[in-house]
Amino acid sequence: MYEHLTIINQNAGSFNERESNKLINSLRFNVEGETIITSSLKNLEDIIKTYGSHPKKPEILGIGGGDGTAAHTLSLVQEHWGELPPIIAPYAYGTMNNWAIPFNLYDCMVDKFKIKTGFGKTKAIQLSEYLTNQIQNNGLISTENLALLKVNNQNGFNVGFGLIPKLIWSYYGRTNKEYVKLEQKIISSKEGFDDFDKLYSCDRKNNGIFGTFGSSISTFSKLIMHPKSSERFYSEPLEGNFYIDGKRQWFPKEITTVYMASYEQTNLGVKGFWPKLLPGARVHKDKMQVLVSWNNPVQTIKQLPKMFLGKELNNVAYFNAKEFVYEPKHTTIGQVDAEYIIGDGFRAIF
Repeated sequence: MYEHLTIINQNAGSFNERESNKLINSLRFNVEGETIITSSLKNLEDIIKTYGSHPKKPEILGIGGGDGTAAHTLSLVQEHWGELPPIIAPYAYGTMNNWAIPFNLYDCMVDKFKIKTGFGKTKAIQLSEYLTNQIQNNGLISTENLALLKVNNQNGFNVGFGLIPKLIWSYYGRTNKEYVKLEQKIISSKEGFDDFDKLYSCDRKNNGIFGTFGSSISTFSKLIMHPKSSERFYSEPLEGNFYIDGKRQWFPKEITTVYMASYEQTNLGVKGFWPKLLPGARVHKDKMQVLVSWNNPVQTIKQLPKMFLGKELNNVAYFNAKEFVYEPKHTTIGQVDAEYIIGDGFRAIF
């Protein structure tokens, strides 16, 4: 008999008490185990530590949240349990939920509507009912490879440097000056890590599709109204050495963007309406895809139609690889599932 531990992040973008109770009740009467709603990262870690001391770990780990929740939870489970459970159940209660889309476990705005109104069953509830039905009938639970990346000591699903963390910063309404000030503080004095995280995360809101477009328009406006300063900010080159599967790589121009993931799309909120930055991400099931670009923001914007059609971009190199290493010339800021990672070197493995 399977036992589950299901964790729901109270701070996730689409958290809803009514929806959470539906999930709790679906599992409570049908599967052995526990569903816990967490209030903070410390609360999450305490729970995982407690279960880590148990002689028998749950076979099913349910995660109610988005990409960031999944990455944090899986990293902590790996750290305190020593391994991941055989079955991970993605309950898509985050903002974008890119990690659940490849498994058809998130219906975007349809699910958000169901969560808000209480009408109909979300993909999360459908998944819980599938699991309980299979367990009650001694059926086989269908699984797929989670396609998890590991960056330094952190698990995640997408990783970015250069333009990517700056776009996320802009997406949540922060200014270019704030970013540059903190970046310079980190580089010069190895301080400011906590300030960076605090400034980034405070008043962080669930933007949704309208916020996404609003942030995009705001970013484009900066490029138009203040072309020199904005282009300089978004196009600042990534200095250092890059290695793909142990081999150093050279490029025709200075690199502005590095992005890698195990799935193609970047969710904007409407099912199917998303740019596919990595069109070959799942061509090789045992590899991630890495994008290295020397485009400036204007050149990238001009290629938006290609992104939505899932075509490869100009001035970009693509790699399907098991390992990516970045040795920056100075302390550098990156992102893992829209959470910041700061360091003097980075190694991502699939």
